[in-house]
Amino acid sequence: MYRFAVGRSRSSANQLHQLLQSSSPHQLSCSTGRLRQLHSRKLASLSFPLAKQHRTAPLKATSFTVPSWSTNGLGSPYLQIRSLASGSLPPHTKVPLPALSPTMERGSIKSWEKKEGDKLNEGDLLALIETDKATMDFETPEEGFLAKILVPGGSKDVPLGQTVCIIVPNQEDVAAFKDFTAEQGQQQDAAKSSGGNSASEQEKAPERSNQGDANRTGGADLSSFPPHMKVKLPALSPTVDQSTIKSWNKKEGDKLSEGDLIAQVETDKATIDWNWENPEEVYVAKLFVPDGTADVPVGQLVAIFVNDKKDLAAFKDVSRQDFEGSTEKPPAPKAKKDIPKEQQKEQRSSTQDVDTQSSSGRHSDSSGLQTAGGRVFASPLARSLAKSKGIDLAALRGSGPDSRVVAKDVESFTPESPSAKQTTVKKSASGASVGESEAAYQDIPMTNMRQIIAKRLLQSKQTVPHYYLSVDVVLDDVVNLRKELNTLLEKDKVKISMNDFIIKASALACKKVPQTNSAWMDTFIRQFSMVDVSVAVSTEAGLITPIVFGADTKGLVEINADVVRLADAARKGKLKPQEFQGGTFTVSNLGMFDIKNFSAVINPPQSCILAVGGAQKTLIADEKAKEGYRVATVMSVTLSCDHRVVDGAVGAQWLKHFKRCLEHPETMLL
Repeated sequence: MYRFAVGRSRSSANQLHQLLQSSSPHQLSCSTGRLRQLHSRKLASLSFPLAKQHRTAPLKATSFTVPSWSTNGLGSPYLQIRSLASGSLPPHTKVPLPALSPTMERGSIKSWEKKEGDKLNEGDLLALIETDKATMDFETPEEGFLAKILVPGGSKDVPLGQTVCIIVPNQEDVAAFKDFTAEQGQQQDAAKSSGGNSASEQEKAPERSNQGDANRTGGADLSSFPPHMKVKLPALSPTVDQSTIKSWNKKEGDKLSEGDLIAQVETDKATIDWNWENPEEVYVAKLFVPDGTADVPVGQLVAIFVNDKKDLAAFKDVSRQDFEGSTEKPPAPKAKKDIPKEQQKEQRSSTQDVDTQSSSGRHSDSSGLQTAGGRVFASPLARSLAKSKGIDLAALRGSGPDSRVVAKDVESFTPESPSAKQTTVKKSASGASVGESEAAYQDIPMTNMRQIIAKRLLQSKQTVPHYYLSVDVVLDDVVNLRKELNTLLEKDKVKISMNDFIIKASALACKKVPQTNSAWMDTFIRQFSMVDVSVAVSTEAGLITPIVFGADTKGLVEINADVVRLADAARKGKLKPQEFQGGTFTVSNLGMFDIKNFSAVINPPQSCILAVGGAQKTLIADEKAKEGYRVATVMSVTLSCDHRVVDGAVGAQWLKHFKRCLEHPETMLL
């Protein structure tokens, strides 16, 4: 016998529809008088039996609407519920609106690039989201099928974190969400947040707490702490997984107001200011990650903020593990039969050593806790600190639980002086003893930017079918024009460079041959109406490509101002994400290094990149000259094209228009 509260509202029907779906209708019988009573009330209760074949799982619904009233042909009214079954919705993922820029609070869904029922692969373009800075690509977070779009294309001011669609792992589960609505998703979220959240959902919830949760192993009882805010490292770039905290601009005890600089964070692209974009004033109670810490995962707890200054003292001696606990699990030991006898002896010896120290309550040795394979167990923060300081974890004595190396072990470690190190002595082939000296090389740790450059360029060369087209451009006319313009602009302290002409000519050629101003999007080719030229700039940290937006519509002076400003910001590591993310065409100029010509690697998903060499004096044939030749200033350029988007003839047409613009610069005015 199952008992339900019966309502006549549409929301009640939707609520039951989520929970009960089957191909066979259930018939619920009751007396005529009872039906009249139900029909006359907005809410009543009803008990009914279900056939055994339908009792496949406990019914979890609390309400449903009477969808139809009819008779069974015998004059006895009954309730008929179609397409409903017992149980809950199939496994699914609610996809929230992500933060696609550091200052984004709301976004607009410009368009969905997938429709309901489509197969999704991780990384597929799912939708175009307009943020407070630009229109960004929203990629599919996981593989599956798009079951339901809850926020239609064109919706504006969608709050961050609002569920925008549902993804299911199996195609047959798509039908279960046919009538699922955004309101139902919000009701479920509200029900979960009021109690009954799963552990994983609690971790994803906003990290403001004033009472003790059921923390993971190693965490402290948070009920003893005053109200506080857990601050996690944000994703300051859409492609960043880890960042380096170069410096904190605030110290513990400082006050934070809206717009204040919290820290400078080095991402995969540049060093970005992390500002406090909240009208609420807070105080920095604890900083868990010191200045200079590299490879801090996005989402890691890095600080604690409080609203009241008097609460600062409560967090003076806390550690990150008090709030997050230990997330590493030691691997299961190998079976004894798989371990060599000599290694078993070493393990038995090591075990005996540990037993002699059991009175201290800790298991430690001079090199920290290691597995049979030599792995040292350490907290994530300790690993990060050790890496930034160049300390070998194996040289540390762990003071944490089960001899785990923790942050204070790294901070208190004093490296052994070179004189105290023993020199390993080997016998040479001739029998002489030689000391093993330090290797004649230096291991340079990679920055986040260098790692991303390596990853993206490797991906480009492995997946993009490059081909290359070269042409020589005679620059005599444009060189003379540049001199004249710079003379006119001298009083304004503006000096137009040859690179400004190249950017303008590239943009105009892209307008003439729009196929080159396109992007490969796996399932389609996107052709852009505006030409946003990425300009490769070399910095100490690596190569970055700030963007001259709308270069086809700008004059030379405006292009020059943009390039000077962006290049200076790039070298100082002060570029904003919206200033280097995107672009439709790239120019890479090595002419200032006297490079005659080179071939550049395409920056996906762009389709072309122009490699510009240096200008050189060269003898060329000239029928008008008395000698039949003359000395000219010639520049060699090479266009790298993605053959999936740009055919060879199309690339040749682009070079034809580009050459014409520079050899006859007056045509750029047409």
